Amino acid sequence: MTVGLGCVDRFDEIVRAGADEVFCGYVPEKWTDAFGALRPLNRRESLWTNAQAGPITEMRILREKADRAGIPVAVALNAPVYSPPEMPLLLETAEQLVREGFDSLIVGNMAALAALNAGGVAGKCRVHLSGEFGEVNRGLLPLLRRMGVRRVIFHRKMSFEDMRLLSLAMARFSPPMEAEAFAMNELCHFTGAYCATLHGDLTVPMCRVDWIPGGVSVKKSPPERAGMRFGAGEGCGLCALRRLRESGVAVVKMAGRGARAKDMTQRIALLRDALRLEAECESEEEYLLRLRRLTKGKCGGECYYPEAGRFI
Repeated sequence: MTVGLGCVDRFDEIVRAGADEVFCGYVPEKWTDAFGALRPLNRRESLWTNAQAGPITEMRILREKADRAGIPVAVALNAPVYSPPEMPLLLETAEQLVREGFDSLIVGNMAALAALNAGGVAGKCRVHLSGEFGEVNRGLLPLLRRMGVRRVIFHRKMSFEDMRLLSLAMARFSPPMEAEAFAMNELCHFTGAYCATLHGDLTVPMCRVDWIPGGVSVKKSPPERAGMRFGAGEGCGLCALRRLRESGVAVVKMAGRGARAKDMTQRIALLRDALRLEAECESEEEYLLRLRRLTKGKCGGECYYPEAGRFI
């Protein structure tokens, strides 16, 4: 399980709750001075909420904490688009992070991958392909592997069959490429690559705005949206853990951009218990039955993978 970290002070807390890995955002002052908050360095754009790990001094503290705990840390440099003037500073930031001992970077677009390769950074770290990248197919995998990608984070709307086929293809590389998929929090309208909004401090992202597809009437009721994978931060994939594992997913992701620390630790513990439960069960039916007991029959209905079927 990899968990989004929004504050270095919460690192020990989320590790105790059950996180096996963490990922975080980092924005150097030089970037903010040059481009401001409206040209984000990563997809955790908020600067004043629990989204970025902090300045380089706090990143060093995080590095020390992670080394003591034996917990891998990945740093997100995954904005969907970077302009040409931004590329040199993006590369400089990546080089700085690698020098500080952060050996995993989450990258979200082909231009950034090319820059990391041209600058020699990709060969010094593990590159995780962000879900913000969008669609990935088997024909693209060899190129991604040559560009240093070691893990592919599947976007939020991917089917189990697509995950399975990609995971089989990724397993043929040496060493194999890993697969990661969302399991809890931040169920977005979009796949990420097709999102044109910001998660900023002063702006409201589209996923926080109530909307109804296909019309402008405010009188339509929420049930008319049934079957769509949308949400405003409460996505859940607990029912799908067996399907994800069978589809080749090695790492499940709990997003947490700006989430409250108490909510995060409770959900980490729940996801950890569900993962242990799934490993103990011999069938999906047994798992779903025991999951219902674990959650006391509560289901928010905002399913990441509705095709897995709700247990209630």
